[in-house]
Amino acid sequence: MAIRRTTQVREVRPLGYCKLYREHLERIASACAELGPIKIDIDGHVEATEAADFTEVGKVYRITILTDLGESPSEFTVVLEKSAAHVEMTEPTTAMYGICSRIQDICREQRRALAIPEGAWPGAGVLVIGPCALSSILIFGSAEPALKWSLAPGIILAGFLTYTIMWLKATRNGGSAHLINTYEVDSPTFFQRTRDDWIVGAIWAAVGALAGGVIGYFVNEWS
Repeated sequence: MAIRRTTQVREVRPLGYCKLYREHLERIASACAELGPIKIDIDGHVEATEAADFTEVGKVYRITILTDLGESPSEFTVVLEKSAAHVEMTEPTTAMYGICSRIQDICREQRRALAIPEGAWPGAGVLVIGPCALSSILIFGSAEPALKWSLAPGIILAGFLTYTIMWLKATRNGGSAHLINTYEVDSPTFFQRTRDDWIVGAIWAAVGALAGGVIGYFVNEWS
């Protein structure tokens, strides 16, 4: 009796939490195009067929790149949006694994140092607001000191557990992509835009601290 598989092999490879600029989107689309003709669905209402087409659209929030593999049962899809970032492969081939690895490398280069999954924000809020509320209780509350301090572990633990549960739930989708449809050189970060102001502010702060120290020293000596 011959044995055959009745279901297709399907794999989902996460791309992590990344910030992708236009050059990265073009590289990902070009990599997909090596497998066959591509169709790029942008925000559900714009369709493109080439990597260079990103220059023709404005802001981008969600991208799905579908690769036409002809009569092959295989499928190769890249999903990039705020709530998900992954590669979907059906009946994957060696070539598909290679392209997937390249796309993962592109996203790995653009990993965000600090990224809170979209669904984990409620837990993060509790984790931040909890200690603030505790501080208010400790400073302005009229409860007994022992009661005040007994609240501390509970509030912090509740925030941590809430965030952990939300984070685990949110990370099931395999990542998140923050898409910026301009070239990175044309999109300086907040620190890059305000670097001179930070430097000037730091210099004045250092001068003020030094002057204050000198004045304080002489005031103490003369008093």
